[in-house]
Amino acid sequence: MAIQNRLLSKLKSADVALEMVVKGNFRDAHVLLQRMKEAQALCKKGLPQITYEKYGEIYDDLIMTSRQIQSGDARNDAQEMLSLCRELLQHLAKETAKEQNFKKEIVFLPYKGAMWDSLESIWRAVYEDREHCIAYVIPIPYCDRNPDGTAKEWHCERDGFPKDVPTLDWQTVDLEQMHPDAIFIHNPYDNFNKATSVDSVYYSQNLRKCTDLLAYVPYFVTGRRWPELHAMQPVYQDMDFMVVQKERMEIAPMQFSEIKENEIRYLEDYVPEEKLVPLGSPKIDRVYYCEQHPDMPKAWLDYIAGRKVIFYNTSISGILQQGERFLNKMAYIFDIFSRRKDVVLLWRPHPLMESCVQSVRPELLEGYLELKQRFIGGQIGIFDDTPDLDMTMAVCDGYLGEGSSSVVSMFGYAGKPVFLAGDWMLHREPSVEERCALQIGAHIYDKDYSYFMAPLYNKFCRMRRSTGEIETLLDFGRTPASKNYGSFLRDEDDRRFYFSPGSAESICIYDESTGERQDIPFDNPLEFGNFGGILKYEQYLFFLPNRYPAMVRLDEKTGELTYYKECLQEILPTVTAQHMELLGPCAWRSYPNLIYMSALQSNRVMLFDLATGEYSWQAVGPEDTDCCGMVEEAYGSGIYWLFPWRTKKIRRWDANNGACEVLGEEAYLADYDCQTDWWNFTDQYKFSGIIRLDGYIWLTPAYGNMALRLDMAEKRLEKVDMKLPFGWEERRSNYFLQQSPITSFGGAWIPGRRPWDEDLPERAVQFTYDNRLYWYDFRTRTYREQPCRLTEAQMREWHPTMEESFTKVGLDIPYATTEHRAYRSVSQFIDYVKSGCHDRDKQRRAWSELANNVDGTCGEKVKEEVLRRLG
Repeated sequence: MAIQNRLLSKLKSADVALEMVVKGNFRDAHVLLQRMKEAQALCKKGLPQITYEKYGEIYDDLIMTSRQIQSGDARNDAQEMLSLCRELLQHLAKETAKEQNFKKEIVFLPYKGAMWDSLESIWRAVYEDREHCIAYVIPIPYCDRNPDGTAKEWHCERDGFPKDVPTLDWQTVDLEQMHPDAIFIHNPYDNFNKATSVDSVYYSQNLRKCTDLLAYVPYFVTGRRWPELHAMQPVYQDMDFMVVQKERMEIAPMQFSEIKENEIRYLEDYVPEEKLVPLGSPKIDRVYYCEQHPDMPKAWLDYIAGRKVIFYNTSISGILQQGERFLNKMAYIFDIFSRRKDVVLLWRPHPLMESCVQSVRPELLEGYLELKQRFIGGQIGIFDDTPDLDMTMAVCDGYLGEGSSSVVSMFGYAGKPVFLAGDWMLHREPSVEERCALQIGAHIYDKDYSYFMAPLYNKFCRMRRSTGEIETLLDFGRTPASKNYGSFLRDEDDRRFYFSPGSAESICIYDESTGERQDIPFDNPLEFGNFGGILKYEQYLFFLPNRYPAMVRLDEKTGELTYYKECLQEILPTVTAQHMELLGPCAWRSYPNLIYMSALQSNRVMLFDLATGEYSWQAVGPEDTDCCGMVEEAYGSGIYWLFPWRTKKIRRWDANNGACEVLGEEAYLADYDCQTDWWNFTDQYKFSGIIRLDGYIWLTPAYGNMALRLDMAEKRLEKVDMKLPFGWEERRSNYFLQQSPITSFGGAWIPGRRPWDEDLPERAVQFTYDNRLYWYDFRTRTYREQPCRLTEAQMREWHPTMEESFTKVGLDIPYATTEHRAYRSVSQFIDYVKSGCHDRDKQRRAWSELANNVDGTCGEKVKEEVLRRLG
């Protein structure tokens, strides 16, 4: 009861002044009068009008009597009047102490005007409840920091707040003396932010002393999961509660996280549950408010002139990580909209874009500024540098841009279509011929047909080798949320196909002769990357884990599944947050039951008995090695070559005696190079195809710049010319940079092969030059081409509509769509937004799973929670 306590203090001060007057110090009567005026004003401010009425007349009498005593008009009646004053003052103090209807003083301490939307709807609910609350907004100072943590420059953004939000000068308010009932903040960092800091007076441990209730509201909204970076913040220790979007928010691991695969943590694991108030987010309320109270510049209204507006979002992380690709993508989007006069592009770059680029990647600044000038000077659209992002969103009809931005969530909750244009390699609209060029994934071939996965379409197909005719055998779904299968095996005993689940939640079995499909669910499937390859032993199929924490055995006769979990425990600690894959390649130790399985990310190799399930692990070579391929030097020799995944060390391991030789970086040719990962700038995957033939092991590149061949006898790498009509880094057009971003080689599993068979020289290989399939003979270095093309009719039939494509995207976006290399473009999204057919209610229902009170009532609910807690 902040006002009640201050009022009682005022009345006590008035009583002291009264005592001085009673003792004959009539010169102190003016003090009594002043104290009574202050007390009346505070009482009137702190009580609802109807409650104040029972006190108002008493205050009026006391003030009138004080004036008479001060002026000398009381004369001989002064003592009697003072006695009456004492009685009235004591009555006021007694009644004030019992009064239950005092308003709650609630203070809001924003520091950045751009983050005010995280508090605004709570403030509005408090401000408009004049019967129960008094709201104060006090923008507080903050500084930019030098690298050593000292203050570089101080700011206070009071002038930047909306005109309808009354604010107080922070220099005029002593919070400790005021001691409001509740304080709201949106800065969780205290002293632990290297970039900025509020004044230390406003650190949470200091504010804790100034109020009965300290509440923190995050300045951001999230998808399904709470960022691990915000799982532990200083404010959590001192706050009484925090407003969160919903109950049981799962933690999203950050880079280099200690959270392992299949380990699910929740915000409650870091913050006491009683401190978490799952009432949604005021930022979502703000979207509703802006749509109901639009306020855009008149110049925008004149320019838009009734046309649909598409919001284009570009982020700092995008340009820093993607570089030239990012700028090329911007140019592509600007080109499209420069030709479209029926819609409007509204571009809002991050306000710190230029300064960050200049500081971190200055070589990109000139190109960025040229694009910016082209956009503004060419009047391609609206350049938005206004301070109010939410009001901008209110005038837009759709979102175009990156998927990692929190702006995606705001458009999601608003029910406006979200199109994630994150394929940085796609710089122009593909032609019909290019889109007909089919990328294939895992494939096998027999005498008449090639069988393969078509990953861009999520189909299983076969192609007649003589004509190139392609037909669909299985369609696993065409939406972004459709489940996929990564690889497959054809069992030579029953001629059925068995599919290894990627994001799918069941093992799929397909009988080509009857067209029948069977699905066998497995326990606790992951969102993606469950299994990789498949091994057969007698009547059993073993599904090898990619990220799934068990090897799974399927009994073909009974359909029973057996889970082998214990054998993976040894390598689980080696899994990183960036790469959660477990097992790499396999090689026979003794056919048909003893198999070596290598860990993808470490130097460990497991011997596994397919007959008994027995296993043993051993270290092979240095710890700083990994493995993407394992080849026995000659069948029965017990000598294996292990090839690196992301490192460069090649190992030759004699399993008979444990000896291990290592070919390091010096073994590679001087002009060998490998592309680096776009996100963490480490080397990418080295090899996509590993073929043993005639004493050599061929190493075709994934992200490398040349094909290599290992002379096993000489233990030497050599560059090899495969006599192809193109170079490894060449593409027929830019479009084919998209088609296969990871591999340039797709090897084929050949039915009937056994490890003791002579390696077959001919392989089916698809090169990304233009997605033709080559029947390549590694012995003669000759090839036959197979175009591998869809017909235009197939292309139209296989392509889902834009409306069908809206669904869950990834782990954190429950309803959106994505750019698709083959059949979903920026131009098509523009047409979709223009059509006005988007189902906003369906989208809002999907996003409502991620936050409570998405109807704009979060602020009101938080206010009610505060009043309940204050009593």
